[in-house]
Amino acid sequence: MEAIIELARAQELLQAHDAKPPSSPRDAVMRYFALPPLDQLPKLDKSESSQATRSRAREMARKLRVRLTYDKGSKEFTVAIEDDGIGQTPDMIHKTLLSLGATTKADKWYLIGVFGQGGSSAYSECDYSWVISRRHRDVLGGKIDGLGWTIIKHIMPNDRRDDYFAYLACHPDGRVPFVSAPDADAAKIGHGTRFVHIGYDFGRGGSAITRQLYTSMNHVLYNPVLPFDLFVAGTAATVYGNGYRLSSLSARGEKRVPLDKTFPPQPVGA
Repeated sequence: MEAIIELARAQELLQAHDAKPPSSPRDAVMRYFALPPLDQLPKLDKSESSQATRSRAREMARKLRVRLTYDKGSKEFTVAIEDDGIGQTPDMIHKTLLSLGATTKADKWYLIGVFGQGGSSAYSECDYSWVISRRHRDVLGGKIDGLGWTIIKHIMPNDRRDDYFAYLACHPDGRVPFVSAPDADAAKIGHGTRFVHIGYDFGRGGSAITRQLYTSMNHVLYNPVLPFDLFVAGTAATVYGNGYRLSSLSARGEKRVPLDKTFPPQPVGA
């Protein structure tokens, strides 16, 4: 979500270099995409402007994708997170997407993360990951267009008490391998970032995750600033959050149902 917002902000600065930044992620989403909080979408009327707002929300969801696959043979999950956002130049990937505890967001109130631990925390839950990223051409800032990629491996050494993470680099300063812009175009890889986590450990059986991931994501992301598309075992659904889903019930006038199960008073002995 941050990558989508950051691209819009960078393009805004190309048009007006002194434009004041949004005050929050929700402010940014309203300014750049004219989207209210997602739990307000079901409450919109049937006017053309409201229909256009719903269409924009669906279009934004296509720019953010989470894919879950399960291999029955190896009994392993693969989780892919894809965005069509700002992307990174190859010479910056090791300083941003691969960094731990470092951030470029501390002065950007319109972005969510700040501690440099969010996306990187997934490395510890999988056997290995790969990442590709390509900067949007509008905001290259004089740098060469191209695709950066690498593989991140969770290392469990025999001669050490602690595990660690390593990634494939092509230079002593940590820069990752590079694919030229023509080759990236030939492979039909546009701007944005793709993370794929292989052998992801959900801590439970496979069938339970494939059945419950959609519900779990809506629950955890109660009212996200942007929707996204979720693909599980060939089935696609858009995640708007439970705030949206509950608002949909009230907007349709459906019979209200209790969200929590209640129990009658029970005697308590000494």
